[in-house]
Amino acid sequence: MSAPELEFADLTDFILRITERIWEERHVEDIRKYYTADCRVETPAGITSNVEAVIQSTLETLNQFPDRQLLGEDVIWSEDQPDYFYSSHRIFSTMTHLGEGNFGKGTGAKIGVRTIADCAVYKNQIYDEWLVRDHAAILSDIGLPLQEVALSLAEARAESGQKPIHFHSLENRPKADGVNLSDTDAAQHYLRGYRNLFDESAFGWVRESYDRAAQIYAPGGITLQGWDRITDFWLGLRASLGQVKFTADHLIHREDPREPERLALRWTVTGQHEGRGRYGEPRGNPLHFLGISHAELRKGKILREWVLLDELAIWQQIFSKF
Repeated sequence: MSAPELEFADLTDFILRITERIWEERHVEDIRKYYTADCRVETPAGITSNVEAVIQSTLETLNQFPDRQLLGEDVIWSEDQPDYFYSSHRIFSTMTHLGEGNFGKGTGAKIGVRTIADCAVYKNQIYDEWLVRDHAAILSDIGLPLQEVALSLAEARAESGQKPIHFHSLENRPKADGVNLSDTDAAQHYLRGYRNLFDESAFGWVRESYDRAAQIYAPGGITLQGWDRITDFWLGLRASLGQVKFTADHLIHREDPREPERLALRWTVTGQHEGRGRYGEPRGNPLHFLGISHAELRKGKILREWVLLDELAIWQQIFSKF
């Protein structure tokens, strides 16, 4: 990182240290220091475009989960232009549901959940962020039924006159010419695999590209191992969708000393809920997935993969009235 960044050793240090300061040390005010005033944050539930919204979201989360610890599993990063950095930060959070919020009154439930936050950084400030949290895993740990919660949230949005979250996720998206995709052979092979799965329904890619012992850490806090279960996961996603459009939004390939070869892909899929698959009986609604995936390779094959989708947001779209 460039000159005023002597405070941090590198981008990984920047991301890990500000996360700890803001969340665990409760220096929430530091958000104004490390985020631009007009920072844009996209989640599967919508888009905000100012730092005060980031602060409010942080306060509400801490109110629900005051003992939250954020264990940084990895930071996969790139320098897309001189002094313009991009990080994909995978976090496993442990916390207790103690306060009232989106999931009702505190239950005392112990929770473990993954989040991936992609951040665009310039001069020690985040100016764009994409955040995907596994809300299905949170609901499972609390003991709340995913579909019932999604239905109640969709109905509440409709009653208040808000648009379904699908449309919010498509508003004000960055232009395609801002996309940065690594052009290494490993990165392009990984990207072709996702295109094959969604655009071509070509599931033979799983056996070609995953190690026989591969694991996917899937939505809902579920771990899937082996070609058959991994194929079933991707097939279930694809079977739910008609009129599919897959878009690669950002792709990083890193090879660091004493580290496994790693990939980070941010992607979006739009389509119609026209098939019976992972999301049950088709209702015909438009669907929008914001996904972030991390992969570790062994001898060129995917050994471990983390696929983050917010299935609470997906089910809200399914139950919405468009």
